[in-house]
Amino acid sequence: MKNIFHSEDVNFFRDFTNFLDARKQSNTEIMDSVRKVIEDVKINKDAALIKYTKKFDMIDLDGVGLFFEPKAIEESKRKIATNYRNAIDLSIARILDFHKKQMPSNLSWEDELGTQLGWVWKPIDRVGVYVPGGKASYPSSAIMNIAPAKIAGVEDIVLASPSPNGHYNPLMIYASSAMDVTKILRVGGAQAIGAMAFGTETVDRVYKITGPGNEYVAEAKRQVFGKIGIDEAFSV
Repeated sequence: MKNIFHSEDVNFFRDFTNFLDARKQSNTEIMDSVRKVIEDVKINKDAALIKYTKKFDMIDLDGVGLFFEPKAIEESKRKIATNYRNAIDLSIARILDFHKKQMPSNLSWEDELGTQLGWVWKPIDRVGVYVPGGKASYPSSAIMNIAPAKIAGVEDIVLASPSPNGHYNPLMIYASSAMDVTKILRVGGAQAIGAMAFGTETVDRVYKITGPGNEYVAEAKRQVFGKIGIDEAFSV
């Protein structure tokens, strides 16, 4: 629903103030809700992930597991038509090539006083990538967040994406697998961010999380910032 305000309307200031107050209340509710979810995940770990996934996505992870099994990934990839595979492969190649040109170089030198100076660039050990589920589960979201990590040399990438009612986008699975990502978590929302930020019995803690998400995901990333790194757009 769109809210349209015209400054020349008699009730403009009243209506606009009420709108801002409602947004403020909503934001406070989201902050509190996300904080509770993250604390629950920190304490109860896998059990909390299973609980929230059953509540919000109607999936019993006790039965299917928190991560996609290799067999399920291969079965999903076989569903992809050749023309879609080719399109995704082309996209991956172009995006990887783009990020190769962004790679900084190590440099060292000795100054006039004989002091060794320089800098060294090293990849993060483990990163998390978030891809929304449902209608917004695009392979492009996976590619554009995985590619920079791959070019930087990150060896361990965890991808989290919800599967509401068990439905997921096979194109997203194919794109991730084509970039050698094998850890695909069936969990979304603030609980997925909490799991990647602090770790559980099954999910290894990461050191940076990137990727788009709804207001709960964005708020969760904001709350874990400082414990781990997040997208620059959310780091203020």
